[in-house]
Amino acid sequence: MGDYYSDIMSIMIAHASELKSPHLELKTPRATFQMRGEFNDTSKFLAHNFVVDFTGLYGDFVKPIALENGCISLRLEFTKTSDYFGRSFTDIILNDTEYHDLFKKYDVFKIIAVWFPQLRNQTGTYRIGPAGRPI
Repeated sequence: MGDYYSDIMSIMIAHASELKSPHLELKTPRATFQMRGEFNDTSKFLAHNFVVDFTGLYGDFVKPIALENGCISLRLEFTKTSDYFGRSFTDIILNDTEYHDLFKKYDVFKIIAVWFPQLRNQTGTYRIGPAGRPI
């Protein structure tokens, strides 16, 4: 597992504003987490820490596929559509206080999810309040 996190950090440090994947066009589950704060040299470290913490909660591999300018906007690709305990991504976002604490810690204000089976129109957008909960 240590190599996975080292690889993430290496990618983000080397190409923080250019991190893109050819798999973006595929219909794979992914989510964008938008965080308050101006994009700067420390954004890659914040994104790395978020990926590590999120992976620890989710319990499965998530792959960072984009880190974009403007606000800090981190896009992740998922290998599974439910977490370690079998809960759907939507259920996690709406109901899990551990994830709410994570969103509060990283000042996440919006989550855009695509291609998760529980999303009827293939896209779900969640506004996140200051307490880390959807509003």
